[in-house]
Amino acid sequence: MSGADRPRPVPAGSAALRQHATLFSNRGTAAGEARPSALHSVAPKATRRRRAKVGLKYRRQRPIGREADFAGGQRDVETRRAMRSKGTRAAIIRSRGHCGFSAGMCDKWIHRAMQSSLKKVDIARLRKGMFIHKICGKWLDHPFWRGSFLIADEKTLEKLRSFGCREVWIDTGKGLDVESAPPGPASRVDSQDGGVVRKRKAPAGLPAEARTDFASEVVRAELIRDRAKAAVISLFGEARMGKALNMDGAVDVVDEISRSITRNVAAILSVLRLKEKDDYTYLHSVAVCALMMALGRQLGIEGEALQDLGLAGLFHDIGKIGVPDAVLNKPGRLDEEEFAAVRKHPQLGWDILRNQLEVSPTVLDVCLHHHERCDATGYPHKLSGDALTRAARMGAICDVYDAVTSERCYKKGWEPADAIRRMAEWQDGHFDRDIFHAFVKMIGIYPVGTLVRLNSGRLAIVLNQSEKSSLKPTVKVFYSTRFDTHVPAGLLDLADASDAIVGVEDHAKWNFNIPMLMRN
Repeated sequence: MSGADRPRPVPAGSAALRQHATLFSNRGTAAGEARPSALHSVAPKATRRRRAKVGLKYRRQRPIGREADFAGGQRDVETRRAMRSKGTRAAIIRSRGHCGFSAGMCDKWIHRAMQSSLKKVDIARLRKGMFIHKICGKWLDHPFWRGSFLIADEKTLEKLRSFGCREVWIDTGKGLDVESAPPGPASRVDSQDGGVVRKRKAPAGLPAEARTDFASEVVRAELIRDRAKAAVISLFGEARMGKALNMDGAVDVVDEISRSITRNVAAILSVLRLKEKDDYTYLHSVAVCALMMALGRQLGIEGEALQDLGLAGLFHDIGKIGVPDAVLNKPGRLDEEEFAAVRKHPQLGWDILRNQLEVSPTVLDVCLHHHERCDATGYPHKLSGDALTRAARMGAICDVYDAVTSERCYKKGWEPADAIRRMAEWQDGHFDRDIFHAFVKMIGIYPVGTLVRLNSGRLAIVLNQSEKSSLKPTVKVFYSTRFDTHVPAGLLDLADASDAIVGVEDHAKWNFNIPMLMRN
């Protein structure tokens, strides 16, 4: 084909473009037939190839400006502007020029633009029910540990409006659109600084979970444990592969454990304490998550800060994926080289988590410093005093308690009451005294699941802590040592009874099935 026969790229919107479109629409049309429009013509295959070659050559001569877009990768600037102004199919083609692009390619661009559910809106236009896809600016500059979330209550909305961001991206496919959002309270813009002035509202809380008895909640707690274990295995696997962590899945685990704690804290903690040594690596993370949130509640922490503590517990040992399994599961004592490898896991975990956009500073802090001690004998940085945050001190206590009460490949777990006693002996050097006392009040001097001997000669299992005294929990009596036989099981609140605990028994010596006795 000669150069005169080839279609030439022409400027968008010119008379030459209309003439060019007419030329293509006339090709392949028999006499007397209706001529298709330039926008709907179907050219022969050879012609389409020639157009593509011409278009490629033209694009090399004059690159088309593009910019990044969240809704589908790279998209032409003029195309998106045309769509925002409710442009038609023809407007998009005019905005791009002919440039050798086929009508089918333009259809593809139109479809992607029309399917996009992302929208950039001013912070003042946000309403409850919208889904935040991305907050404009650096993630460290805003107080949210997740980059995308639903505006579920007025508290979240107030926080969004107060920290200084002007624009956010919303996803109308997951939440309300600007036009469809219910009318919110009126707000006025200060003409001097452009800030939004609003009346402060009381936060809308979620409905409270109803308290349940131990036997009912322990069944639900076992299901939560299994789901949480699967989620942690998946998260650790993603970290090993260098993939982004599924933070939404982690949040679901934390929220589920939090609800179980609200219903009956004793049930979930007792279920998570009883674990096989082969499951330790993953269930230890779940147990520390539950302990951190239970201790946080004891200290009066709530809301997003409490959720951060749960996530911190869930991820505190993620750095162990960088420690060889032969070292972690070694039945004997570790040598210096092996112990040095283990001591690297806080830093390894911090390196993994710091690259995740939705991880809060609390999670990073606990991951890096849960092995620090108040007397500066810990690792990796030998911090002490005010250099340790409250969250890191909480993490140290929860991590040690679950570790010493769990059966490991190299040791047998301590009884909970014995663990509390020994940790109390270490508290002046290892732990924060005030936080440890709060932990003991939460977990009890006789923790749930402890087998105790009463003054009457009967054996009982601790089921719940008493508000009146840590020494007088609610127990389940089931055995008489005087007659060496089982007795009808019954609950006994020692705070209101004449009987009292005189000692702790080793359940292995008696060969009792403690989990079964606690459930029935």
